[in-house]
Amino acid sequence: MYTGPPQTSSGADQPGSTSDLGPTGIQPSNLPSAAQNEAQGRNKSPRKKRQTVPEKIEDVITYIRETQGWTLGQLLYLLFREVDEYGNKVHRDPAHAGFVSRFLQGKSHHSPVSIVELMYSNRDSNPPPRDHERELMFSTVNDHTNIPIAYAKPAISSWAVLLVGSQLLQESNKLTTHELGLRVRATQTTSKNRPSKLQAEDHTVPTTNVVDDEGQDNSNEWEDSSDKSDADSEESDEEDSESDSDSSTGRLGDSSDTGALRRGGKRGATRDAMASWDLIGRFSFKSLGELYQRHAPLTCSLLTTFMGPERKKVAKKRKVVHPGAKMRKARGRYRPKENVCTSVISELIYACNQWVNLLPLCRGITLFSMRAHQSVHRIGTRLAQCTTYSTTQSALAGMAEAKREALKTDQQREKSIVMDNIQQYKKHYEHAIGREDKMIKGTGATAVVLENVPPGATDLKAYQERCAENQRANLTLEDLLADLDWDHLDLMSELHFVQVLVEYVPAFKCYKLAVDSLFTTELKKYQIDPNRHTEVHPLGTNSADEVSALGMKEAIVDFLGQIGISEGQYNDRLQFVHGDGKSYEAMGNVKKYLSPEASGENGNYCSLGLILEVLELWHTKWTELGRLCNGKWGTGNADTVDPSTLGYMAKTMNSRVPSDLKKPDFYPNQRLVEVSVKSHIVRCWEVYHGTQDIVDYFEQRKDNLPTIQQLREAAKTLRARYASTQAYERALLDQDSLHPSETAAPQARGSNATYAQAAPHSVGSESASQDRSMENSPDSEQAFKGDWSLANSVLLIRDGIWFLEVWVFTFAGLGHPHYTSYLLDMYCKIKFELPDATRIALFENWLVNLEGKPGHFLELDLMQEHFNKWLEEMAQHKGKEFSDHWYRNVLSMHVFHFLQLQAKMEEEVQLAPRTKKHTSPHLQNEYRAVLQVLREADLHRHHSGRDRGFHVTDDFTQGTNILRKAKLASFIEKTTYARHNVDGEFEYPGAGAADTTMYFGEAATYHQEKPHFPNLANCR
Repeated sequence: MYTGPPQTSSGADQPGSTSDLGPTGIQPSNLPSAAQNEAQGRNKSPRKKRQTVPEKIEDVITYIRETQGWTLGQLLYLLFREVDEYGNKVHRDPAHAGFVSRFLQGKSHHSPVSIVELMYSNRDSNPPPRDHERELMFSTVNDHTNIPIAYAKPAISSWAVLLVGSQLLQESNKLTTHELGLRVRATQTTSKNRPSKLQAEDHTVPTTNVVDDEGQDNSNEWEDSSDKSDADSEESDEEDSESDSDSSTGRLGDSSDTGALRRGGKRGATRDAMASWDLIGRFSFKSLGELYQRHAPLTCSLLTTFMGPERKKVAKKRKVVHPGAKMRKARGRYRPKENVCTSVISELIYACNQWVNLLPLCRGITLFSMRAHQSVHRIGTRLAQCTTYSTTQSALAGMAEAKREALKTDQQREKSIVMDNIQQYKKHYEHAIGREDKMIKGTGATAVVLENVPPGATDLKAYQERCAENQRANLTLEDLLADLDWDHLDLMSELHFVQVLVEYVPAFKCYKLAVDSLFTTELKKYQIDPNRHTEVHPLGTNSADEVSALGMKEAIVDFLGQIGISEGQYNDRLQFVHGDGKSYEAMGNVKKYLSPEASGENGNYCSLGLILEVLELWHTKWTELGRLCNGKWGTGNADTVDPSTLGYMAKTMNSRVPSDLKKPDFYPNQRLVEVSVKSHIVRCWEVYHGTQDIVDYFEQRKDNLPTIQQLREAAKTLRARYASTQAYERALLDQDSLHPSETAAPQARGSNATYAQAAPHSVGSESASQDRSMENSPDSEQAFKGDWSLANSVLLIRDGIWFLEVWVFTFAGLGHPHYTSYLLDMYCKIKFELPDATRIALFENWLVNLEGKPGHFLELDLMQEHFNKWLEEMAQHKGKEFSDHWYRNVLSMHVFHFLQLQAKMEEEVQLAPRTKKHTSPHLQNEYRAVLQVLREADLHRHHSGRDRGFHVTDDFTQGTNILRKAKLASFIEKTTYARHNVDGEFEYPGAGAADTTMYFGEAATYHQEKPHFPNLANCR
């Protein structure tokens, strides 16, 4: 390889200068002219033979070598050089310049690249087998300007490597600039571990970001000092030195940061974005990959080439596979090259410049949300895959603070609050004084942005004026009964009968969508936008015990402050606060206790009169499930002898018996009630059609199936027979004494003989007391000709369908005084006290949809239960108080975002979505077993005198009687008493009465151990 100019003197008078060269680089004075050639041609009779290409090349080479004394390298050097060995610009005449530029611009027959390729592939350019230059092919360590490589092939390859490396460095530097948005700050403060002297010396590395070191700021509240080890400190020091040494060279430093550092290493203004959920939410592998393609195309190309070409798809015989399984199979084995390339580039940039940390920070937070061990963070940091554990925590804390400030400033949108208690048992493995095991209690809450809020919906004054009218004092039982939509309840029961049949019988599969649409059209009471995507913001937890009045006040004041409502900053707006039964009662008590504060300055805030407590739905539904289990489980040995009880069904299905029937586990026992009720309904259809197998019955008639309208007509009859109060009452009577009716259950053959010697009546239990049993029992002197098993089954079907509809009366009937009062209070608020706009706002936002898909609505309290569950799991038994920094800032405010981030990152890497529901086993075996029991017991035909000992009580009828007697009046008196104390006027009794002012005077003071009474003179 030639590395310098020819070793001859330079100048225009020398024969080797470029001024003496013609268009071909050969001196024209030594060549024959055109006239001489023409004269010689006339003197020669034969024409000279035309030269071949090799002969021409030989002549040119001979002339260059022998006449000019040049080598090929000297000729090429003189042709292409622009400056001489002294750095002076070389003058080229037009012929020379045009000759070279035409070649370099690709206008000649052969391009420059083709010439270089010929040089590189020529066998003479390759070193001999044992030559040391063979090892210098694609060398990355030699500086070829000082240590030349003789052979062309290793020289060209090494030069190309250096050229590519130089371009890669330029692309790498470009990716670190602020304009690309890849730099994210974790916090506003600088690292305490990095020496200021080093910051002052290195002006190329910004210091506003939190330094990625494991030993950062040992004073973090969320980390115990015992968690830090000496190994961590050594590792952090080593990591600091490595990051400093890499950055101090200025290789990837951003020149725009020059001068941003002040004296003492403090950082001035910066354009780096703060970490936030909005920034993380906008992140995508696709957009990041496109950014790398635009600003680092060479890097992307090299990495893609390194991964190899795309595999050619081979046509195979198609198999019928479920679409979801096909996608999971394809994506599970496939590594998208564009994602891998994007990931590798991000790791390379982060390894060189720790401030370019967008993807590593997203990975760090994702690992944190998945409860990854700290070792995963530590190892991932060393591999430039994620930020350190401490940096991730700092980022989360900063994001929580920024989010809290955003909620405070966002006063244009109305928000509701849903709260629930959280608790965790703290167990000490080493007991000592002050280190006892205890239950840590606290309160969690979520702010929900209200949608479709009518104007004036949060007008506090309008609500208080309606409350002052005290219309609830005139509430009667007839008003409650009149507001029950019996037609709606009957229609709901009929459609449930049709839906169960359509879902159970395969022949009716074609009717399923049509039947489902009936529920959304004919049964809807208030339609919320099915595609609504609710915006929720979990709030920071606190250590307040919401069950007590003081704890509830502290919790409410804290949560109101987090959404920007404080004393003097509430603007007389009504604030919805949702909670379960205990929370609802505690909020009412707090408002009652603080009612004297309502007359003072900022009275609505100090007395918490601005809040509207709202009873939540899921806990009420859970309590209703407890009523069903407690009232219909059976007593004694009913679970072995009476198929009409839930206890017998539970034993048939191998379902666990709840330890407390009044508060059973929700999902297992909901499943028990669902299977039992649906099996009863299927059996009703079998009895109606006179068959023992309803599936086979309609399978034989699938060519002539009844229409949906015909099924609905039949369902009306079945509802009247098996799911109504009248059916229950009729089942307990002698059927021979009644007029025949289509709505009566058919009588069994030989029932009188079979059940003449019936078991003795029940003597009472937790679910049915002795008085209630005897009240519903027939006269002991007269033979019982009713059917208690049929009556029990009727109430089970009716109450199972009413599961979500009628609660006030059923709670009162089974002795739930608290929830009876809660529901009556909510009824009075909705009926009498809420303005129309407020009522609409409540109905519009009583459910949330976190996915924005139809059919994915949740109760507010169930959403909060899910958040609390994830919060307790992510705490990893830290044993900290819920008001500590660890819970309040690092975890609680990000729970919902953690769940979203996990799904987002899976989607970004093209993974098929996973269901968040637990996979339950199919229930076909349970349905078959329960149906077999119902067929053998023949529960849905009337057997005169059948009584197996358990008597269920009609909670609705009994609850109506209880409300009529005293409960409703007691509720009205109790709820209006506090308002009379605050707003009532008392007449002065007149002369002779005691002067009550003495009780409101100043307290006695003591001077020299003698009491002084300021109002003693006014006493009589």
